[in-house]
Formats: sequence, C-alpha cells, structure tokens
Amino acid sequence: MRTTLISIVLGVALALAACQPAPKQEAAPAPPSQAEIAAAINQVRATYETAVNAGDAAAVAALFTNDAISMPPSEPVLMGKEAIQSNLQSQLDQFKYEITITQDEAVGAGDWAYGRGTYALKATPKAGGKAVDITGKYLNIMQHQPDGSWKIARHIWNSDSPPPAAMMKKK
Repeated sequence: MRTTLISIVLGVALALAACQPAPKQEAAPAPPSQAEIAAAINQVRATYETAVNAGDAAAVAALFTNDAISMPPSEPVLMGKEAIQSNLQSQLDQFKYEITITQDEAVGAGDWAYGRGTYALKATPKAGGKAVDITGKYLNIMQHQPDGSWKIARHIWNSDSPPPAAMMKKK
C-alpha cells in the first residue's frame, strides 16, 4: 500500500509539473517593419544630402559599409569606403555642391533593403565659372548593421543627360 501511495503521489506530481507553462524565453526582436525600414533609409538619404552640401566627404563615407561598392557615372567602380571618400573629396575640392535628393521607394527584406530616387545637383566650380545643374536617379542597396543602423553597401547613380564637360575628370 505504501508503494501504491508513493506511486500515486509521484504520478500526480509529475502530471502537475507537465501542466506548468514552459519557462519564458526571450523572444527575438521583431524584424523592422517596411515603414521603419523606409524611415531609416530616408534618414541615411537626409544625412547624405546634408553632408554633401556641407562638403564633408568623411561624413558621407561614414554612411557606407567598409566593403561598399560605388558605381559612379563615367568612372571606374570604387571599391571600399576609403575609395568612395577619396573620390568624393576630389570632387568637393573642385566644386561646391548643392544637392536635393528625393527618395521615391524604400523596400526591405531581412537585413537588406534598397532605396531608389532622384536628385537635382548644382555644382559650382570653386575656381570660378558658371554653375552646372544636373538631374538624375540613384539606387542604393542597404545593409542592416549589428548596431541597428543601415549603411549603403552598393551605390549607383547617373544623370538624365550626359555630364557637362566641366564635370568630367581630367585624365
């Protein structure tokens, strides 16, 4: 009888333990919504615009991943953040830029997203001369970073018309 009583008590205890809810586990953070992604990419766009208008190539480069690739019009591909910064700095040494960038689309999937839009650029030669107005379009492929930020991993843009001779790099 004692063995039967122990078996019953043990059986009830095990049954009660099985009915207890599992310990709570920390839920993985929810992936960002499309609205959050669009807002983050728009913030990168705004920071890029502000930095270019301020003539700050380092601030622009900070928006890129270390292994970013940029494909500027009429130039070779730029590999890496340092090359992107150096190329932009050489332009900013020659021209004062006033750029307005419009984001037309931003879509994300997981740790990747893209931003697409248009730009209007006024480039005034620092050595004097007539300003040049250029309009065009761009596409940025963005990568979500471990710190929660988004950075540009791939960057391409081109103008709606051939670049003016004044804007072409001297070889």
